[in-house]
Order: sequence, then structure tokens, then C-alpha cells
Amino acid sequence: MSKDDESRLMAVELAKRLLVDAIWKTASIEVDGISFRDTQEIFEGRAPANMAVDDIIVVNNIKRAWMFLLENVDQPVNWQYMSEYNRILGEGLIRDAGKLRTNDVRIGGTDWIPELPTMESSHDGISSLMKIESPEDRAHDGEPCAHQRRRRSVLHKPIPETRIHNQAIALLRVER
Repeated sequence: MSKDDESRLMAVELAKRLLVDAIWKTASIEVDGISFRDTQEIFEGRAPANMAVDDIIVVNNIKRAWMFLLENVDQPVNWQYMSEYNRILGEGLIRDAGKLRTNDVRIGGTDWIPELPTMESSHDGISSLMKIESPEDRAHDGEPCAHQRRRRSVLHKPIPETRIHNQAIALLRVER
């Protein structure tokens, strides 16, 4: 086994061990007041008392998205990959989850309205992002995610939570 393969395997194993913590940190951006204990309960298949169904769905979708990342760490990042990732995140919450955004979105705290993406601009953005050699630099340079409420916006940078997932992709994709 090569050193790169060993590093990749170690990164995947570490990510799996830290999965509940990563899910909780990601979910805390979406679900006001969620605790680590609530996240652990949902991760184990139980619904915390007095938690909204949509909040439970958010946490489960984030869990499923992390599992997708871990199971597909060696797959190329392309439109199909990102579409499926975003479909998982938005399932049961967002109409047309995983599809290209066709309506305007607003970003809280600003008057800026991102341009509507095109298939061409999305492919170009993913391609340019994947040309960045360093996985760490790639994780900080862009967020190739289709619109999913506050979580996602096609090749759009102001949403810090998406960096968590990009860092997971980048760090697990140790140089081949």
C-alpha cells in the first residue's frame, strides 16, 4: 500500500470517528440550539423530544451527505457528484434538490443577489476548482454546491458552512 493510500485510509477512518461531531457542527448552522446530545440521538436513529421534524431531517440529511462523501472519496468531483451530494442534503426539504437553481436567492445581511447559474457556469466552476492542486487550498477557494436553503448556492462563496464539506472532500482526497 502506498503512502498516499495509507494517508487516505487514515483520513477516512478519522472522519468516521469524528462523524457525529462534524454533523453537529454542520447542523448547528441550520438548526438553532441543537445540542451534541440531540445530534447523537438523531445519528443513532432516535428523535429528540420537542424537536421539529424538519430539523431532524436536516441532521439526517447531513449524516447521509457525510456518508456519501466517505463512501465516494475516490470518485471524481464533477456535476453528477455535486448534484447527488446536494440532492441528499435537500431531500424532503427543498424542491428540486440537487438540480440547478432556477430562482433568485437572497443572502441574509446583504442586498446582493447571486446570479442564476447555468449548466455551463456550474461545470466551469467545478472544473476550475478541481484544477487547484492543493486539497487544502481547494477547500478554501470555492463552494461548489447547488442551492439548498441557507446551506447551498452554486459556486457561491458567502456561506461558511459549505467549507466544512469542501474541507472533507479536500482532506480525504489526499494527493493521488
